Amino acid sequence: MAKKRRFKKRYIPLVLLMILFGVSHSGIFSLFKKDEDIKAEFEEAGLDVPIFDFITHPQHQDKETHCIVTDNPEAENFVLFLHGSPGSGSNCIEFLKDERLKDNAQIATMDRPGYGYSDYGDAEPSLAKQVEYIKVVIDKYAGDKNVILAGHSLGGPLVAKAAMELDGMIDGLVMIAASNDPELEPEEWFRPILNWWGVRWLIPVPFRVSNEEILPLKGELENMLPDWNNIRIPVTVIQGDKDNLVPEGNAYFTERMLEHNPEVNIDIIKGGDHFILWSEHNRITTSILDMINVINTKH
Repeated sequence: MAKKRRFKKRYIPLVLLMILFGVSHSGIFSLFKKDEDIKAEFEEAGLDVPIFDFITHPQHQDKETHCIVTDNPEAENFVLFLHGSPGSGSNCIEFLKDERLKDNAQIATMDRPGYGYSDYGDAEPSLAKQVEYIKVVIDKYAGDKNVILAGHSLGGPLVAKAAMELDGMIDGLVMIAASNDPELEPEEWFRPILNWWGVRWLIPVPFRVSNEEILPLKGELENMLPDWNNIRIPVTVIQGDKDNLVPEGNAYFTERMLEHNPEVNIDIIKGGDHFILWSEHNRITTSILDMINVINTKH
């Protein structure tokens, strides 16, 4: 009788690498769309083509933020979307097509550092330094508009950090499946292995960048703990109760941290998973429009 072979745990990192490489090259899902493809997409749909911009940082001439912005500068509000990890600004492109949003705001999406066209491949683990990439977009396009930041997944704590760092510049936050609670950050055993010098260069670039920013994320979130109480602007948290990547408890953590903020709305989606950014487009759009109404009423 042949001896039964057992799968050995030491093979798991190799299998994971093969899966990551295969998925990133398979087209199963799109992490990034080229500007020319997005332009063609808008033209074919008969929509106004947005602005594709590269903004050089004033204090760091070697750094660049790539953003896509709707061409309606007369709008009174400015909404900027921040994607998760991995990803790119093109993940949020459908919101730039939304006529309800465009009637009320100038809409933008950007590549976070290391992704898309924003210093591709150069990860930026510091959330404070990532805020610098956000600030150059706001400085150029927001003017005296009301500014709302909408962040998905890792983009969630990033928009919170932006509100902490850019005091007075941000008027509202929408957090979508946001990984805000440091205690709920999983300590995944394979991440340090994927960061080994001999391994990390075998991983497709978006996944390597993602790993490099997720490894220190727990510490970044812990450092933010004393500053949550400083967020006194309207905040909406949208979270699925079936999210296996960012647990529902993150929403309740955010609610606790903002207990002194009277304008916090927690929206739990029954059956919602981590990909509500796409599956719940209308719900997110409505939440942003509701926030715009609240902010405009205050002003």
